[in-house]
Amino acid sequence: MDNTLANLITDEITGHFYGPDEIKSIIPLERKTSQGEYAIKLVFINELQPSVELPFKVAKQTITQEASDLTKLRDARCNPIIEDLIKILLEAEVPLDDIPHCLDGVANSIDFSNKMAQEKLFGKKLFAVTLLDIDKVLRQA
Repeated sequence: MDNTLANLITDEITGHFYGPDEIKSIIPLERKTSQGEYAIKLVFINELQPSVELPFKVAKQTITQEASDLTKLRDARCNPIIEDLIKILLEAEVPLDDIPHCLDGVANSIDFSNKMAQEKLFGKKLFAVTLLDIDKVLRQA
C-alpha cells in the first residue's frame, strides 16, 4: 500500500478532497478489484453526499489537498486509463487506421456487457422493460 495514502487511512482526516467534496474519513475495505487491488471507502464531511468506494490505485490519483471541479476529477480518474490504453496500442504496434476500430470494439464490448447485466437484473429483454420494472428495482435498493 502506498505510504502517502496509507497514512491517511483513518477515522478522521482534514484537508483532503475528492473533487469538490472534503473527505471526513478513509476506510479500508475487505474487497479487492478484479486485478487484486484493495478498495477503500471515502466518507465526506457533507453527510448528504453519499460515500464513494473506489480502488486504492484510483484514490491515489484522485484525492488531493485542494478542492477541484468535477471535470478535473474525471480527468484524474480517466487520464491514467487513457495512458494505459495508449501503452497497449503502442506495444501491439496497432496501425493508426485500426485504432478507432479497437476503441469502438472496447466501447461495444462494454455496452453489450451493460445490456446483458440489465437484462439479467430485469429478467427480460431491454425492449420489454417498463417504467414499472425500473420503479420496482429502485424500491428494492
